[in-house]
Amino acid sequence: MQGHEAEETLAETMLRQERQAEERARAAAAKRAARRSRACGTPVPQAEELGKALLELKLALAQEGETNAKLKIRRSGRQVIITAT
Repeated sequence: MQGHEAEETLAETMLRQERQAEERARAAAAKRAARRSRACGTPVPQAEELGKALLELKLALAQEGETNAKLKIRRSGRQVIITAT
């Protein structure tokens, strides 16, 4: 039939809405990352690298059986030193 559009099925509607929600979540996450980066004065790639290094430290501690480690942060001249205690 010419000029007739098929109605969207329930499954198609749900998939479309799910994709839209994922896109909104990705956009919101990118905005949060940019705000955090601006707040600490660190470019996003460096902030991500720092986050990755901290996660790797926490995972290494967990593999060693250390689950209650606290991070001690101090500055020495132009260095920031993070120690797990």
